[in-house]
Amino acid sequence: MMDAAKWTAAANDATVENQTTKQSLNLSTLASDDNGNRKSRDSAELEALRQIYEQICAIRNNHADIVAENAAKRAAVCN
Repeated sequence: MMDAAKWTAAANDATVENQTTKQSLNLSTLASDDNGNRKSRDSAELEALRQIYEQICAIRNNHADIVAENAAKRAAVCN
């Protein structure tokens, strides 16, 4: 799984690729206020997804710590 830094990098790469594609298709002539609003909404959605992903990573790491602690306790009791 990707950590938060890789997630952010992947999102940034996708944004750059998307911008390059738009430029190659010469869509700049179609730019409008709606396009600007969509970009800000997309940025907000990406930020929300990034925060959710960071929370998932934190939960996963916490779970892994708990599992390791339980395994250590189990090993101590069984020995």
